[in-house]
Amino acid sequence: MLMELNVTKSGANPAWAQLDLNFSSNTWSIQESTGWEGVGVAKDGYFEVKSWGVMWLGNRAISDKNNIIILWNSPTKDPDPSHVQGEGRLPKPSTESYIEAVVKWNVQKVSPVRQRILDICRGILPATPDTFLTPGQAPMTRITQQTYAAGKVTNCGVFPGWIAGQLGAGSLVPESVQFKKYKMADGTEVTPDPVRVESPMIAWEGFALKLEELRKLQAGTLWVPFDNANGQRPQPGDFYVLSKAPKGQFAHVGVMIDSVGTAWITADCGQGPASTQMIQVPDPKDPAKKISRPKYSKGMAAGYRRRKFNPADGSVSGEFGDQAWLKGWVNVDKLFAGWKP
Repeated sequence: MLMELNVTKSGANPAWAQLDLNFSSNTWSIQESTGWEGVGVAKDGYFEVKSWGVMWLGNRAISDKNNIIILWNSPTKDPDPSHVQGEGRLPKPSTESYIEAVVKWNVQKVSPVRQRILDICRGILPATPDTFLTPGQAPMTRITQQTYAAGKVTNCGVFPGWIAGQLGAGSLVPESVQFKKYKMADGTEVTPDPVRVESPMIAWEGFALKLEELRKLQAGTLWVPFDNANGQRPQPGDFYVLSKAPKGQFAHVGVMIDSVGTAWITADCGQGPASTQMIQVPDPKDPAKKISRPKYSKGMAAGYRRRKFNPADGSVSGEFGDQAWLKGWVNVDKLFAGWKP
C-alpha cells in the first residue's frame, strides 16, 4: 500500500513523503520525499496497528521510543476501503522544530471494479515487486501457457484481457473489433482475427477508440491520452500503454496498481529474463530436427514492477532497462461500467 504523508507545523518547513506499507512483513519505507530529511524521523522501519485504532511507525535502530510516527484511524489491512485518509502526529522527532507536528495521510480510494482488479492481481502475483512467476508453471499457467515470444513480441498483451475475463466482463463489453489488415516482414498480408475485451492484445488504444466510436461516446471517455498539461494519470486498475517514443510506436501494456507521486507500481506480463535451463525442441524450420533453446524465453513472466515516472514529459522506466513514454490508458470505470461484485 502506498500512502502520502504531509507534515506541517508553524515555524517549520512542510514535508511530504510517499510511504510504502507492507502488511505482509509489517515494515514501511519511504519511496520518495520532499523535505523529509529535515524532519528528524526514520526513512524505514516497522509498524504496529494498535487495538485502539492507531498505527505506530518506528525504527528499532533509534533508541528513543518516542521517535515514531503516529497515525490515527489508520488502515488495518491492504486494501482497507474504510480507512483512506486521516491525521496523526510526531511525538518526539530528533528535530525539535517538528515536535508534535501534524501529519495528514491519505491513500487512493478506488471504485469496486478497480478494487476487484487489485484483488485479482494480489491473488496471483508475488507480493514483492520485481519478482516474477515462472513461465510454464502454475500459477503463471492460469494467465497464459505461452513460454516463447512470438517474433519480438512478449506476452504483455495477455494480462489486461485475462483481467477482463476474471471480471466476467464479456457481457459488459460484448462488441468485437476488427482491425485493419497488415503486412508481415516478408510481405505477406494478414487479416487479424476480431478481438474482444477478453482477448490477448496490445492494441488497447485502438480497441478503446473503436468502442468510443461505436457507442458514440465523447473522446477521452474510454481512451485517455497522456497530456502533461492537465496533470491526469492512470488510476489503480486502469490499463496503461507505453510507447517507444513520445506518442510513438507501441512498447508495452499493463495494469496500474499505484500512481501516487513519481514512484509507481504496476502489474504486468512481459517480464523476466529467459530461463537458464536449455531444452531440446523441434526446429520450426525442419520438424524432423531438434534445436536447443531456453525452457522459456525473455519476457514471458508476470509480476509487480516498480517504475519511475516523470510527469514533465511522461517518460517511464520500461522493460529491461529501456526508456518508454506513457501514451495513455483505458479508464476501467468507463470500460466496465455497470460491473457489480
